[in-house]
Amino acid sequence: MLDRLLAEGHKHEVVALDQQIDVFSESFRRQHDLEIAFEDAARRRLVERAQTEKMSVADLTAHLFRDFHFGLNLVRKNSGQNKFTLPLSAVDAPDKFLSNLVVQSYYPAHQINEAG
Repeated sequence: MLDRLLAEGHKHEVVALDQQIDVFSESFRRQHDLEIAFEDAARRRLVERAQTEKMSVADLTAHLFRDFHFGLNLVRKNSGQNKFTLPLSAVDAPDKFLSNLVVQSYYPAHQINEAG
């Protein structure tokens, strides 16, 4: 019985944390006029990290993506793109992901190989 209640509580926590990701995305859009969304794997990683690091999603996303509006604004200026879907690599290595995105916006013909 207790195990089932704990499992239910965990599921509710995951749902609540996942919903906070949408709150962050909406707040980011309002503040910076840039739309960001997260792939499913990236959403799961944000929830896992929030739980592991005992942080709210708001604090975690503020920390991980604190410079994203600068970089994404450069990308928008270079490419006109203002909607971004962030993959798992954006959560695991946000600075590297953003740097690659900005470089690609300056040199669109040269795709950067993330695996390399």
